[in-house]
Amino acid sequence: MLIEFKDWLADLGNKPYGSKNFNRALCFRYFFLIPTDWYGNEIKDYDYESTWFDDVEPGWRKIFLEMCEKIQNVLDYSYNEVDDKFKFVQIKEKFGELRMYADGMNDEIYNIIEDCSKKSRLICCECGAPAKWQTTDWIRPYCDSCVPIKKDGTKYDAIPIKKGIYD
Repeated sequence: MLIEFKDWLADLGNKPYGSKNFNRALCFRYFFLIPTDWYGNEIKDYDYESTWFDDVEPGWRKIFLEMCEKIQNVLDYSYNEVDDKFKFVQIKEKFGELRMYADGMNDEIYNIIEDCSKKSRLICCECGAPAKWQTTDWIRPYCDSCVPIKKDGTKYDAIPIKKGIYD
């Protein structure tokens, strides 16, 4: 039996981020974080050098792991419907939200992924605090202290995120 999520997450924090031990622990719990090639095929001789988790902005990693736990729970109880066919094919930031593209998912997994994407719009992509600003050039959500600074010392143009804007 796997250890509880919060205990596993605490133990994961003891492993250096990005190390092979960290990545191995992620992939042992969530097989679908093992990267694939452009065609969705498993990478031969995969060595845990990287995972899909590496493509997630630092501020969104907590909600991403919570999403992975929900997906794993669905997979644990719906093996005939999706079993090991589910896998991510791309993860990225796009238009100010965490976007995840996957193959082999059912409606329940699709809704879990969509919920995580919606949540990411309101979370600072750098630190995970509630986002108050959205930059207007490269659309990304930031808290007060993480809005990027230009080379001339001024902050990038940003508009306030209104409460309920994505409801």
